[in-house]
Amino acid sequence: MRRLSLLLPYSRYIALALLLLAIAAGCYLRLMPLINAMEAGIIEKYPEAKLYELDPFETYWITKYLINNGLGSWWDLTNENLVTHIFWHPWGRDFTRSELPGLAFFAATTYKILEIFNVDLMTWMCIIPVLSAALSIIGVFLLSREISNSMAAGVAAALILAFLFVDRTIAGFTVKYAFGLGLIPIFAWLHVRTWKRMSIASAIIAGILLGYSLISWAGTAVVALVAASTVLLMPLINRIDFKHILLWILELIPVVIMLAPMPTYGIRFFYGGAGIALLAPIMLLLYSIALRKAIRKTRNTHIIYLLTLIAIVGIGLMAIEFGYIRIVGKGLAALGLKEVHPLIRTVAEYQKPTSINIVWGALGIVTFIGVASAILFGLFYGLIKRKSEYLFMMILSIATLWGLVNMSYFFSLTAIVLSVPAGIALGFMFVKSLPPTIFGVPKWRAARGWFTRYVLAILLMMLALLQIAHALMIDIPAYKVTYPTIAVSGLPISIPNTAWLKALEWIRENTSKEAVIVSWWDYGYWLSVIGERRTVADGSTINSSQITLLAKALMSSEEEAAKIFTENFRTPPNNTYVLTYDVFMYDITRGIIYPCPEADIGKSVAAIMKLAGIDVEGDIANGTYRYVYPAYDFVKGVYTYQPRWELAEIYNKLLYKMMINGTYTYFLNNVDPKAVMKPPRIDIYTGRFIPPEMLPEVPKVRMKIFKPVRIVAEPIQNTMYTVLVFIYKLDYNAYREAMKTS
Repeated sequence: MRRLSLLLPYSRYIALALLLLAIAAGCYLRLMPLINAMEAGIIEKYPEAKLYELDPFETYWITKYLINNGLGSWWDLTNENLVTHIFWHPWGRDFTRSELPGLAFFAATTYKILEIFNVDLMTWMCIIPVLSAALSIIGVFLLSREISNSMAAGVAAALILAFLFVDRTIAGFTVKYAFGLGLIPIFAWLHVRTWKRMSIASAIIAGILLGYSLISWAGTAVVALVAASTVLLMPLINRIDFKHILLWILELIPVVIMLAPMPTYGIRFFYGGAGIALLAPIMLLLYSIALRKAIRKTRNTHIIYLLTLIAIVGIGLMAIEFGYIRIVGKGLAALGLKEVHPLIRTVAEYQKPTSINIVWGALGIVTFIGVASAILFGLFYGLIKRKSEYLFMMILSIATLWGLVNMSYFFSLTAIVLSVPAGIALGFMFVKSLPPTIFGVPKWRAARGWFTRYVLAILLMMLALLQIAHALMIDIPAYKVTYPTIAVSGLPISIPNTAWLKALEWIRENTSKEAVIVSWWDYGYWLSVIGERRTVADGSTINSSQITLLAKALMSSEEEAAKIFTENFRTPPNNTYVLTYDVFMYDITRGIIYPCPEADIGKSVAAIMKLAGIDVEGDIANGTYRYVYPAYDFVKGVYTYQPRWELAEIYNKLLYKMMINGTYTYFLNNVDPKAVMKPPRIDIYTGRFIPPEMLPEVPKVRMKIFKPVRIVAEPIQNTMYTVLVFIYKLDYNAYREAMKTS
């Protein structure tokens, strides 16, 4: 042990080296999608494949517009501006009221500098989430150290976060959420520093960061409300004076200045929205000072203040319930106060985690140790020892975990937040397991007796090994097999597939600029930004009525779909295209084509049918199986449901009719002229696979109004699966003839 004391003069350098290691490792892992796509040769041919998922393409489009027209042009991006009509045809989109500009402002401003060094915009936007990850690692280090006064805690938190799989911070996932995740930990550190050290400078900088984070990602409101809640509770644990009020005002001023000009917030946010909770501490802290002067007994003032606080919270919840305080977006659903819109409920990330095992699998031991230590440290140091920083950590951990329980969307934020109490717990065990004077540990901080130290050391090693095992077995492999979403055609696979990129290239080069491409809403940004064509649903869920009508069209006959497209969506009669896609398995030994529900087939059962008014859930619950039937997903290896392809009321719906017609067209002409299409099924009585010879054959169908203009096929390497993208065009003359004879 004496030899360890020789390292004491270098402890800060060791901690800094470990922090740099965490940043380097974390950034490298998060760059893996880009590295994988480059090694596969995809980036060289399709530079647009650098971005991950779908929403980043919207961010890219906005940023490019701001670069070309100036930051002030943000306020011009309303639906009156014709450039926005590439989204949500024919109405266009008001970005000023449906988006936040913080990320685009940052990307456009910094790109002006990087442009000098010939860095292209797509590459820069691909890197931004990785920089955000680096900031979040630094932030949890600073926050953990500030709360616990332990360098070991900061290092532990940074190392935990560096290796966790936080999908929102991987290369190319350039969305509001990702940018907010980089700013929030730094704000939290400065907020804690403000109240711990009564620092005016920290309060001002914290306010600037909070304001900018709020105009970047609305989810920052969770952290802002936690900060306000902690300040509201401070009269119960500390003696409040006017400097406390000044500090909160200084944090709040930049927030008001930044949010007021934003149409999504505006001044109304502070008197008719969640912003009321940010102003409340000013009045209540003044109230607590007045209460203390009026009533001399501290215990009585605490009781009265607490009762007042409870009453105000109750009134606030009632005001939210009756609509006097408006919580926009998905905030109420995250709080568990309201069910999300049926459309939103069909999106996986806005659903509740199906079990605690999913949370455990994603976060590992951080789930347990983070929650337990946040509560234990919060109760002991926060309430008993009266340290507001621990109270802040406890409330923030509980709030984000509660958000995660109600909505899977909060996985990334929860991972970052829980890494702080987890790091503090591990740092605590590390310090307590060392004898006094080692690494400068004072006697009062070291554990008493060798037995306690050894127990803590063993527990520390066990927890550390469990988290290391989680990183090696789950997190790191997840990073290593990830590709940009479009580079795998939006599928849950780790094998490059460029079917979608080829389809977008064809659309861009072979369709009129006046064309409208109709598809399910998920792909709107790809079609509008990469394909450079108008869409009726752009990749967001802001227009639920139009998406519902789109679902009805896809679940209608050709004639009814054409009517909705041309009359309701006002698509140009001779320039209307419909696109759908999925995966199909070909059994060469039997000559059978099996549809696999990886894309639009799966979405049709999970969302499109439901939005079109088809009671799929009742069909399954009652066991009637009129529309769907139990099946098996060969790609994911799970049980699922598929449409009853062989029934006329199914195969005559536009979406399925296009798939059936396109699948037969491709396979009969290019693979096997005798191939037949059959849906894989599970016997509802035995739970076993129905033999291929007993499966119903899907009939060949003839398209009357929508005609195939392009079928992009790309096999998934070394498998029996092929990705098919079907692009059909409305034959308006055929539609008119059909309407005459109907």
